[in-house]
Amino acid sequence: ALGSCDAFLSHSWHDEPEPKWESLQRWAAQFTATHGRPPTIWLDKACINQSNISASLPSIPIFLSGCSELLVLAGSTYTSRLWCVIELFTFLKMGAALDRVTIVPFAGGATQQTTRAAVEAVEAVAKSFAEFDAAEARCFKREDREALLAVIEDAYGS
Repeated sequence: ALGSCDAFLSHSWHDEPEPKWESLQRWAAQFTATHGRPPTIWLDKACINQSNISASLPSIPIFLSGCSELLVLAGSTYTSRLWCVIELFTFLKMGAALDRVTIVPFAGGATQQTTRAAVEAVEAVAKSFAEFDAAEARCFKREDREALLAVIEDAYGS
């Protein structure tokens, strides 16, 4: 039912899967400890027709509104991927409070890095949010990029 999903999972498919999976597992364990049950998660790969992703653009607000929070697993490529950023933009533009957004930065290959290198990598991810520019973000398909930038421009002007 609409509103019964705990978290919309926003992530970049271009980030390394292992540290992303570890971050998701840590978040889920914390959620389970707090709520006494495992979380339900909206995952794009399972919920969107992958052969026609752009057709799902008008439905993103519906998918997001059905979730209690937006869970951002942010690796080094997150802010460079326009689909990721449009999910965050849409959630906030719909009026969601910032306390409904959980950003979990992670470093690619962090398990093989020294603690200092891992901390620096996570700090670089955090810095990427401060320096984000939608005009620099990319999509796999040019037509997706044009459609997503048009959504932002319609909301705020060019």
